[in-house]
Amino acid sequence: MPLHVIQLLTKEELETVQRTIASATFGDGAVTSGVIARQAKHNQELSPEGSEGGALINQILTRAFSRHAIYRAWALPRENTAFIVNRYEEGMYYDDHVDNGVHDFGGGRWVRSDLAITVFLSDPSTYDGGELVIDSDRESNMVKLRVGEAVVYPATSIHRVERVRRGVRIAAVCWVESLIRDGAQRALLFDLATVIETTLREEPTPQRQKTLTSLSKVRHNLLRMWVDR
Repeated sequence: MPLHVIQLLTKEELETVQRTIASATFGDGAVTSGVIARQAKHNQELSPEGSEGGALINQILTRAFSRHAIYRAWALPRENTAFIVNRYEEGMYYDDHVDNGVHDFGGGRWVRSDLAITVFLSDPSTYDGGELVIDSDRESNMVKLRVGEAVVYPATSIHRVERVRRGVRIAAVCWVESLIRDGAQRALLFDLATVIETTLREEPTPQRQKTLTSLSKVRHNLLRMWVDR
């Protein structure tokens, strides 16, 4: 299931991002797509490479996710690509596609795309359409979030951006390589982390400490078994 990330950006960070977007020049989004996805993609993009504005937004978003505890426990990120800002004007869309399995990280390194992130940067009341539709687990999830919120979902899924019927939809996307390749294993580790966090808030007792130690042992030993080197 996708993860809904809230309380991602501070008010000051969001204002900086939106001010930067307002003065930025966007290019053709098809440039960053694979051969098949390029045929389905109709949008504009602001890349962090060669763009001061794109580099600043990438810096802000990367910092925001690095401090978001729930995201880090859920995704267990090893590293991620830079954020690309995309822009959909009226009539633009991105048909069904699957993200590239690996992304060039530069310097001869590649990032395996286990997870994809979309950060919504437009007030949903200012545009119609533009929903992100994620087909996974035999069901479709239609996502249209408040400005500054994000969704994290398996990059293995088929997904699309519906045609924008009014206004302009702006979002930022990136791809994440997790320490844990398997999604079911990540989900189990997140469940354990959630139980540990809940137990920590209970009244301190000797039994609580024993429980925390046992839960911590299980989680860390599973990490030792499952971390993908």
